[in-house]
Amino acid sequence: MDILGSPIGSKVHTESWVSQKLLKKLPALLDGLNRLDHLQSSFLLLLFCASFCKMVWYIRTIPPKLIADSCSQFDISVIKEFEFLIGHGLPPHSILQAQLGTKLGGLGLRSSTTHAAAASISSFFSSKVLAKLFLGKEISNSFIQ
Repeated sequence: MDILGSPIGSKVHTESWVSQKLLKKLPALLDGLNRLDHLQSSFLLLLFCASFCKMVWYIRTIPPKLIADSCSQFDISVIKEFEFLIGHGLPPHSILQAQLGTKLGGLGLRSSTTHAAAASISSFFSSKVLAKLFLGKEISNSFIQ
């Protein structure tokens, strides 16, 4: 089952749902970037249209434990695409630097795995007051544990 574009249910259901909605479509998107004749354009499209922004809704609306595998697969796909664009693999420390924001000396290819917990907690607490208003009772914090 899904509500407002997010899956509700077990880890198996959630991972399957995200895979069907996002991860199965991602290779075609990345392949399109590979076919562009301009590397800078390919990188900018990867950065602003095909990386972290594709996962934000999911990591804000699905608990991190239920989406961890999908986040990991997504992050690996984005890094592999970047490696393809530059024509060379990256060692682990360079991958970490590429995933840093540009203000910190990175490339801005943020990791959905790294940000999932913070995004989920932020979303939960941002909507807690509104949920209390609608439901007429306090919402338990057990969701974030």
